[in-house]
Amino acid sequence: MCSANGVSSSTADRQIPASKARYIIGIGFGTVASFGSFVYFHQQRGSLTWNYALEGAIRTITSSQVRVRSFKDNIPRDELFEELKDIILFPQDAECKSWLVSVTGNHMVGKSQLLSQLLNGRKGVLHIHMSNETTPQEEVSSILGIENAGHVALALAEAERRLGHKPILLFDIHERVTDARILDAVSGFAKTFGYDKALAKVVVMASIAATADHITGDGRKIDFFVPEFTRSELDSVEAKRVFEMWYGKPVPDSDVDRIFDLVGGRIGHIKGILSSAKTKGLDEALASMEKVLVRALTRYGKIDESGGFGHDGQYRVAVWLAHQVAHCPFEQCLPEDSIPVQAEEVGKTLRDVRTHPIFFDPRIERYCARSPFVHRHLAAIPFQPHSLREWPPAQPRSLKRLSGA
Repeated sequence: MCSANGVSSSTADRQIPASKARYIIGIGFGTVASFGSFVYFHQQRGSLTWNYALEGAIRTITSSQVRVRSFKDNIPRDELFEELKDIILFPQDAECKSWLVSVTGNHMVGKSQLLSQLLNGRKGVLHIHMSNETTPQEEVSSILGIENAGHVALALAEAERRLGHKPILLFDIHERVTDARILDAVSGFAKTFGYDKALAKVVVMASIAATADHITGDGRKIDFFVPEFTRSELDSVEAKRVFEMWYGKPVPDSDVDRIFDLVGGRIGHIKGILSSAKTKGLDEALASMEKVLVRALTRYGKIDESGGFGHDGQYRVAVWLAHQVAHCPFEQCLPEDSIPVQAEEVGKTLRDVRTHPIFFDPRIERYCARSPFVHRHLAAIPFQPHSLREWPPAQPRSLKRLSGA
């Protein structure tokens, strides 16, 4: 039944308190304002469609961050930290602000720890774990819940506006990601979204330099190599504290020497040895790791028989390279131009056979042994029937006569 003023009599009898009415009106205005700002956001891009998926993607970006519960087992590397911070967060050169940053290094040297420390708590960081099955576009679309590349671009642009800084897309490429098409796609994605459209800061973290060589960035890339810990770094107060935490008691310098001799400065392996030694003793933990390294040396020794370096077994110089590195002092290493094959070809081969007794250090452009123990054993790797024993290879006598030699 309706009253004279057209309002239901039952409703007219129930008056809404003024305070509650103001609250409801406020909620209404807030909703309208939010809707209006979102519609404006779409108007600027030629669409008036309310897109819940796009708003969800924006919120995913703005709320995503690297969270580290504790840095109790972190050994500070202040110089590296500050250098990487300047490259990723505060680049001084305006031209490089949108360049791809490639963070590379050997397995277990602490790349993830360094980046986590740098980006901890910073909003707008998408951590993307790559695999051999999905492209970077598919991975990003899966995280954001939107498939259209144009919508991804819109979400990144609006996220930058809300954050006040560019989002960071951190691509984590494990050493088992070897599909060249996937790696090339990461490079293309970085160029499009990081440089051409300048919608995000793209950072690629790769376990080995050979993987990162696919991530070219078309010449718009900054390479940052994370070296292994030096023996002197392991003598710091912070390092001794962390070692005690892993081992359960103080680690004598003589035991640190034994560990470093076996695995070098790869902090992940040092942690594994000390954690294992906590329950079964240091001697047994070191013996287990030694067996791992011997197997790696054995696999390396078969490279020449399996095709060598380069295309079509062009350079069967793996054993020769091992002997050359062994004849150089451990700290000095072997100059890159000592062998005919490019460093990336050597890296690809070592990646494929999953053995790394030798690695290429791009800072000094030399081939180095991964540890003193490995360095001592490289010279013992036997030549295979197809191995070249010298470089350049000696000419057959018939060719020497023809050349007048």
